[in-house]
Parts: sequence; structure tokens; C-alpha cells
Amino acid sequence: MIGWLWAVSVISEVALFFSARRLFAHWRPTSMLMLGGAVAIFRWIAMPAIGEAGFGAPGFFALAVTHAFTFSVSFAATQRLMAERVDEARIGAAQALMTFANGLFLALFTLAGGPLYRLFGAESFAAMSLAGAAGIVLAMLASRSAPEGGARRVHQRA
Repeated sequence: MIGWLWAVSVISEVALFFSARRLFAHWRPTSMLMLGGAVAIFRWIAMPAIGEAGFGAPGFFALAVTHAFTFSVSFAATQRLMAERVDEARIGAAQALMTFANGLFLALFTLAGGPLYRLFGAESFAAMSLAGAAGIVLAMLASRSAPEGGARRVHQRA
């Protein structure tokens, strides 16, 4: 079943990538990041409740679809932020830094997941929602640091 859940989450992710420009055309990237954080909080809190509530496999499949919002929306927002705020000559470095940070935090949370689950059982999923909360806080701070009038396009070389 894990493979099928993963497949559903990836299909949802790809579907949202195809429609993200249309769906989020009028959203600020920082608002998109806040949405991703909010859905992450929901998903991590709902994960252990699915079985207890008797939703079983259909509940887990419905929850797998939320990956489209926690990853795809956040990734698209990050790409838009870079396009709006990073000089074209440095965009490759910015993407490399984002990829490194993403991989680093994925590894750290993966390593923390086992010991947390061993100590707290299903309640450990609530601890993972802190990542979503941190994302919301960071997006709020980024929103406040945005230039007056929203996004700006940085210097481009002729």
C-alpha cells in the first residue's frame, strides 16, 4: 500500500505543477508558502487520526493528495521568489542552495522521525507539524521583508 500512496501523492504533485500558474496567478509567493505550511500542519496532525477515526486506506489516500500542496505549492512559490528577487547571474546558486537546504532538512527530519516515533508513538506526528509552523513563520517574515509594492525584478544584464 505504501507504493500506491506514494504514487497518488506524486500524481497529485505533478497535476498541481501543471495547473499552479493558473491556480495561483494572483497569489504572492509568500502566501503560497503559508498555504503549504498550513496544509503540512493539517497532514501531520491528521495522519495518526485516520486509522483511529476508521477511515482506513481511503483516508490515507485522501491525505496523500495533500502532498501536492505541501510540496508542489511550496516549490512553485520558492521558484517564483527566486525569479522575482534573485539576480539572473545568481539564480543557479540560489537554486542549488534551495536544493541543498531541502535535502538537508529532509534528512534531518527523517533521522529524527525514528527516535521520535520510538519515544512517543503516533503522537510524534504532531511534532512534525512544527516544520509546517516554522514554514509559516518564515514565510510571514519573508513577506514583511518584501519591497514596497510586492515583488521586484532584480537587475538583469543586457
